Amino acid sequence: DVDEKLQRKIVLECEKVDEEYNNSKMSIEECQRNINKIDLNGEKTIISDICTDIFAGGDKPKEFSETKTEKYTIPVYANGVENEGLVGYTNFYRVNTNAVTISGRGTLGFVCIRTKPFVPIVRLIVALPNESLINLKYFKFAVSRLSFPNTGGTIPQLTVPNFKKMQINVPSLDDQQRIVSEIETYEQQIAEAKAVMAGCAERKKQILDKWLK
Repeated sequence: DVDEKLQRKIVLECEKVDEEYNNSKMSIEECQRNINKIDLNGEKTIISDICTDIFAGGDKPKEFSETKTEKYTIPVYANGVENEGLVGYTNFYRVNTNAVTISGRGTLGFVCIRTKPFVPIVRLIVALPNESLINLKYFKFAVSRLSFPNTGGTIPQLTVPNFKKMQINVPSLDDQQRIVSEIETYEQQIAEAKAVMAGCAERKKQILDKWLK
């Protein structure tokens, strides 16, 4: 049996880990609030005016594998939050330039940056920002701030024509970079806090192993 003194010691050590977990969780929430409060100044600009192309993904490729193989290495993305929309792999690409994808069905407006060749499917919206006018990461952030109206009736849907007409604030490239740097600072803090949270369960196990084995 574990004596009372040792029990208290174990409880105190575990509570310290719990406190770090909760502090990290609060830190993430605070960083997210700070990101959401960042003011996006600049001229209201129609999205199609700052992109070289905007289009929607088509059918799933016939050459397709759910897992990455020697033959199938190009990611295939659809609408969806899970795994950032990754559904499998193919052996060709449709997009081979920096892009931002916007979920056009289901979870409307889930936005991701894509910097490697990929294939979009199932009406996933792809925007190719003109990077002489707009910073890729700023564009992603500004688009993620938009409210997306449901234009699909029963099934939530965002169409390319509707997305093209939407507007975002576009400040100077220097201001865009300043905003991006501020966001990245908070994102780094969020990543560090998530790493602490991810390690908490293992640390508790180590405490129990240390005193009870």
